[in-house]
Amino acid sequence: MSNKQTLNIQILTPVHVGSGEGKLIENLDYFCENNNLNIIDWGKMLSIENSNDILNESKQLADAILKKNIDIIKTRAKNRKAFTSYLNTQIFGSEIFPNIKTKLSKKPIIPGSSIKGSIVSILLNHFLNGNRPRSINMEEYFGNPSNGTDFRRIIQISDVEFDTLCYINSKIFNLMDDNGDFSGGWKNSNKSTREFNKHSFVFTYESIPCNANSKIHLEIKTDLYKISPIHKNETKDTIASNNINHLFRIINNHTKNFIEKEIKFHEEYNQAEHSGKILAQWENLLKITNEAIENNNSYCILRVGGGSGFHGITGDWQFDTHLIDDLEAVKLRNGKILHYRGTWKGKLSAKTRKFAFWYENNTLRLMPFGFVKIGLFKVPTSNNNHKRQEKAKNTAANNPNFSKFTESNNTSNPPQSPTYQSIQRLKQNDIVLAEVISNQRPNVIIKPYIEELKDKNFSIRYPAGLESGRVIKVRITNLNKNNLSTINFSFHGL
Repeated sequence: MSNKQTLNIQILTPVHVGSGEGKLIENLDYFCENNNLNIIDWGKMLSIENSNDILNESKQLADAILKKNIDIIKTRAKNRKAFTSYLNTQIFGSEIFPNIKTKLSKKPIIPGSSIKGSIVSILLNHFLNGNRPRSINMEEYFGNPSNGTDFRRIIQISDVEFDTLCYINSKIFNLMDDNGDFSGGWKNSNKSTREFNKHSFVFTYESIPCNANSKIHLEIKTDLYKISPIHKNETKDTIASNNINHLFRIINNHTKNFIEKEIKFHEEYNQAEHSGKILAQWENLLKITNEAIENNNSYCILRVGGGSGFHGITGDWQFDTHLIDDLEAVKLRNGKILHYRGTWKGKLSAKTRKFAFWYENNTLRLMPFGFVKIGLFKVPTSNNNHKRQEKAKNTAANNPNFSKFTESNNTSNPPQSPTYQSIQRLKQNDIVLAEVISNQRPNVIIKPYIEELKDKNFSIRYPAGLESGRVIKVRITNLNKNNLSTINFSFHGL
């Protein structure tokens, strides 16, 4: 007997899984023109239709490649229609890291091994049950693969193929040391600053875009667990014998805890430009994860792939917090210092984070990499893969900004004509709309769309600032209907 299911998988934030192949080089593997990204198909570029032209064309193309003569390369690509265009795709780096693809169809995939690796790291954290050892012997917790006792054998996960790609820029959020005090900044060239520079120290990743959907096969081999000498205990008995929802509960609780640590990290180190946008994204992810838990863990929120960061890759078993209290130099063999890692109570931690970014209507959008939704949930019919594949090649839908998950869990554009609500119908912790009036950093002045408060302004904390006139979501944190002067709000989302 086994618990095998075919489940839905949906991309919540851009996912990149490295191919291990060389990077795509500007003006050789791709070129940008009229705000469009054009990926060159070298298979078509090197095909020769007329054998008499082989020598001449080969010499000409070889010389163009050697000298990076983009005009010759572009002309040949256009004449042979040997490129795919991604419209309205801005590339700020000079190289692109490719995503792993299938050998035959060349479609992007998330390998089952990547998903399983993320789940295994979460299970390790679960098995430790709050213990924080300085080092780990995996065989002690999972068994030995060489003698058939490895618990990981019972979890089988398929590769997942998708129909679409996007090309997403990334920026590194980095903590700066200011005489022992740490503050948030952005990595720019050889130093970090508070300012966000879209042209400095930017890396571009070929990724699976937000809201892309596919199917995944997940199996827990219950019979194999029972009859083989697999490393067993009561906790593993429960995972092996119960339905997949139990595994999803473990994953969701871990993800919730992880996100809460990241929120505290960015609340503490909120000095960098656009810190408020980062916090808004983590708060949205926390909301989505809480919804998964409230839906009886019929699906899970999992982080996979590149950009997951030190805490994500390790399963976060070492730390109760993501804050740092010191720095430790990383030295090369010649004694030269490569960089400084963050530490927490003497253990290596992380002072950097990688974020995807793009611009939508001249507004910067930021989000962490790698979050997916897996399980039993309804997939919107408008997001089916076939339609998305056709649109992605020639429209702006290939950018992450077509996603429903931008800086809210619904849409990046606020309602055009918000309506006023009566305060008599509201209660504490309700979410209402409000208009940004001005910035008084680290606060923003807002006017809520509440009938009885039409002539009143309120202050909420949002260090990054917001443009005047923008409609945002705020939470009522204190409500006394008999004394409206005591009402308070907090930022909820964009």
